[in-house]
Amino acid sequence: MNIARLASGVDCGLGSTHPLAFAGQLWHRVVINQEQVARVARQLGIEAGVCRGVVRMLKGFGRVPSRERLAVICQLDHGYNDADVGEVFGESAEWSASVRRHAALIREAEPIAAQLEWYDEGLKPFDPTPSEILQRALEVRGNRGMGRITSPGIRSFAWRPRAASFVQIRVD
Repeated sequence: MNIARLASGVDCGLGSTHPLAFAGQLWHRVVINQEQVARVARQLGIEAGVCRGVVRMLKGFGRVPSRERLAVICQLDHGYNDADVGEVFGESAEWSASVRRHAALIREAEPIAAQLEWYDEGLKPFDPTPSEILQRALEVRGNRGMGRITSPGIRSFAWRPRAASFVQIRVD
């Protein structure tokens, strides 16, 4: 049984997958065997754009990084806590927490260019964390009608009925 499929929940009937859990398969199938990224992504149940980002990272590194290095990359996504990262790699939350504590040493042992670590185009290095978004949302809700609101890193939109569309509000 493939550990990445077990870790992703595919064989458990859950259907969730994480592209970093398939790094070995992506390396073998896309980089070595020259299969089409879109086809491999579809077969693995991964979104093709994210799959391309992982393949770009693998090619830049020149091989498949260790599971610990992949976990450090996975931890860049603020939506994943230690239990989630552990589950992706078939490990415990304690393993993920240990990886987080030793991230600097792991990065030093297996250097990957910072821009390649952000394999998902939807994630950016300066994205606010969920707690920062919640805090800012509470501030905005408490400040209704009190003037202009600034939210670095958080875009705001307003509904314009006449245009029947959302229009971005300027944010400083």
